Amino acid sequence: MAEYLSFAKIGNIFAYYMNSLFAEDINLPITGLYVVMAVSLLVQIVLLARGLRNRDKDNLTTYLQEITALRNEVLENRLGQTTIVQQVEQKLDYKLGSVSNMLKTELSDEMQCIYDKINTERSSMSEALEARLSEDHDQLKNICSQLETQISNATQKLDATVQNTQDRVKELDNAIQSVIEASKVADQKFESRFECLEDNLQYRADRLHESIRLIAEDSKISKS
Repeated sequence: MAEYLSFAKIGNIFAYYMNSLFAEDINLPITGLYVVMAVSLLVQIVLLARGLRNRDKDNLTTYLQEITALRNEVLENRLGQTTIVQQVEQKLDYKLGSVSNMLKTELSDEMQCIYDKINTERSSMSEALEARLSEDHDQLKNICSQLETQISNATQKLDATVQNTQDRVKELDNAIQSVIEASKVADQKFESRFECLEDNLQYRADRLHESIRLIAEDSKISKS
C-alpha cells in the first residue's frame, strides 16, 4: 500500500507533467493528455485514500486491487492515447505536406504571375523606349535635314560671294591692266612728243647758233 499510495511519487509524477507542460520543446497534444491522466489518477487516488480512512483495514486488499486496476487502466489509456497521438501526428504530417504542396503551387503560380508581370512591364518599357527612340530618330533626322539645307544655302551663298569677288577681282585686274596699257601708250606718246620737242629745240638752238655766227661775221666785216 505504501508503494502505491506514496504521495511523494504522486507529487513527482505531477511535477514531471507540469514541467513537460512548460518545456520549450513541448508537444502540446501528448502533454495535455498526460496532464489529464495525471490529474484523473491523482483525484481517484485521493478519493480512495479518503475511503481507506473511513473503512476497515480488512478492505485494504480490495482497495489495493482497485488501485492496481486503476493503474493498469491508466497505462492502457496511455498506450491508446499514444496510438491516437501517432495517428494525429500522421494526419498532421499529411496535412502539413498538403499545405506545403499547396503553398509551393501557390508560390509557383505567384512567381509565374510576377514573372509574367515583369515580362509585360519589360515589353511595355521596350515598346515605349523603341517609340521614344523612333521619335528621337525622326527629330534628329529632321534636324539633320534642316542643317543640311542651311549648309547647302550657306554654301551656295558663299559660292556666289566668292564668284562675285572673283569677278570683281578680275574686273579690277582688267582695269589695272587697261591703266597700265594706257600708261604705256601715254608714256610712248610722251616720249615721242618729248623727242620731237627735243629735236625742235635742238633745231632752234642750231639755227640760233647759226644766226649768231652769221651776225658775228657780218659785224666783223662791217668793222673792217
